[in-house]
Amino acid sequence: MPPASDAGARCIQHTVDDLGPADLWTLAHGTAMTRDDLAWGAAAILARERLAQPDPLDELAAQAIVDELAERTPCRWGRRHTDAVRAALYRTLADLADVLLEVSESTPTPLHWTVDDGRRASAVIGEVVHDVLVQKAENAPSAAQPVWHHPSPLVGLSHL
Repeated sequence: MPPASDAGARCIQHTVDDLGPADLWTLAHGTAMTRDDLAWGAAAILARERLAQPDPLDELAAQAIVDELAERTPCRWGRRHTDAVRAALYRTLADLADVLLEVSESTPTPLHWTVDDGRRASAVIGEVVHDVLVQKAENAPSAAQPVWHHPSPLVGLSHL
């Protein structure tokens, strides 16, 4: 039986791999993915493509992928775009799964949360500090460089 974190990572990978571009967009948007998250994902896929020597232009290429993701609707994404979003989602969801596993294995005592500047909160679980972004439902989305400025691709399909 694989450890719980390995099983969780495989489950996340299978789930994310089965999503099409519109569902990837919805999940990424719902996890409040930032441009930095997507840049990490784009850099990861570019590094995977160039197993030998990294190209000094990879950072610019990753930024170009992020810019295209922000400008295009999911139906106009190419393979690199969807792979970059998938890589970023693997990382984001794996971090969340790890925290949830740690919490589930800890004693049922209340966590002591510390709030920084009203936007971030952190708790210590097993001597590791875990941060979360706090966002009130009635407020506008965080100004942490939002990725997408256009509405959900599913909104336009409701008329069909």
